[in-house]
Amino acid sequence: MKAIGILILLAALVMGCADKQSVTNRNTALVEEVIQLNYTESYCGGARPTDEILAEMAQPKPMIGERLYLRKGSVNNINEPLVASEITDQSGRAIFHLMPGQYCVLRASKIDNAQTEKWKNELLKGNELYAPIDIECLEKWLATPELVIEVGESGPLSFELLINKPCPWNSIQCAQYKGPLPG
Repeated sequence: MKAIGILILLAALVMGCADKQSVTNRNTALVEEVIQLNYTESYCGGARPTDEILAEMAQPKPMIGERLYLRKGSVNNINEPLVASEITDQSGRAIFHLMPGQYCVLRASKIDNAQTEKWKNELLKGNELYAPIDIECLEKWLATPELVIEVGESGPLSFELLINKPCPWNSIQCAQYKGPLPG
């Protein structure tokens, strides 16, 4: 009788562990998400390009070797930790394995405030090329992710992020260029 009681206790213990294991596996199931990063180019002056060249510049191309970062939520809070990062491959794809939830997709300039602080220091009062930087605009820019993705229970899912490469004089966010343009 004592042996039967021990067997029942062992069976319950094993079943309890099995149930706990399956719950753990359900809660930690990662979903594959693919982010396709492409870019287009801006016409930055010089000789007037042909319509064919302008059309080619407007065609999305894969952005190779760009690191993308993820942070939980829909707003980029630089005080929250990054949860993942991947580098885009030869086709511009970054593959993440994520828990279900909402994530901000960020480029390097938005993972902390180093870039915005640099711009503030350089352009707070403006200079011969730029009007004073708009601090409120800069704070909004930093808080805004490149993309927000919602990861569900199943996958894989694909998201596309299209970046327009600006002309060098337009690459500083929230600062108006007032210098000479190329002829």
